[in-house]
Amino acid sequence: MFENQKWKECNVQDAQKVMLSTLDEVDRICKKYSIPYWLEAGSLLGCVRHSGFIPWDDDLDIGMLKSDFEKFSNVVQKELPPHLVFQTKNTDPKYHKKIPKIRNIYSKIVEDDETETEQYCQGIFVDIFVFDYISTTELLIRKNLVKLLKLKAKKSLFPKGSIKRALFNLCLVPIQISYTLLKVLLQRLHTGKRSPFIGTTPDFTIYGLNHRTEWVFPLKNALFEGREFPIFFNADAALTNHFGNWRQIPPKDKRVSHAKKIYISREK
Repeated sequence: MFENQKWKECNVQDAQKVMLSTLDEVDRICKKYSIPYWLEAGSLLGCVRHSGFIPWDDDLDIGMLKSDFEKFSNVVQKELPPHLVFQTKNTDPKYHKKIPKIRNIYSKIVEDDETETEQYCQGIFVDIFVFDYISTTELLIRKNLVKLLKLKAKKSLFPKGSIKRALFNLCLVPIQISYTLLKVLLQRLHTGKRSPFIGTTPDFTIYGLNHRTEWVFPLKNALFEGREFPIFFNADAALTNHFGNWRQIPPKDKRVSHAKKIYISREK
């Protein structure tokens, strides 16, 4: 269906209207089935700092615990209206990313790591970050995994095929071994038992989002684009931990969107 649409390019504000409408549906489903969720990452920051979207933000993030995500997964497809789809590696075999999404099929967003001709639905989306309880030891390992990932990512600084790239790849060998061993250790340590921390699960996302449980629960409501949605009990602490000085608006050259192109269907 989505492959044959005719598109017109739109701006971030148009995309935000689509995302907000999608969030309304997610909120309706979660309320119907008593499934807790919350605004997460940049969307939480936008809610607290702007009472809505960060003006230049072209994605919308929510979070939920793994046990609640399993309940959500069991009901969401029968509850979504026809213009929305639930996208995971199971529901869309050509989708190769880890983060589950709710997509609007009458739109298209091309992220910075995509082309315009991907074989999976590229509709404007709401990201679902899946969390589980993690121990203090797991938290320490996760932080080290993120550091190793950042080191591995530095190879992009060197041109492909260059001597510098080859030498850097050699230096990455012990880093990759350490990374692999830490991942195995993390998997063996994980129990999911209630603890002072929650973090995104490696089945669905990377290890970079971690929160103190007391920052998150009990959830409370806050205004986001004129509607009330659930957010952290102590959003200030969580945002400071993740973003640092989150109250300061970044300079204009840092106000960047993630997408290369955004489109709305002409045939809707």
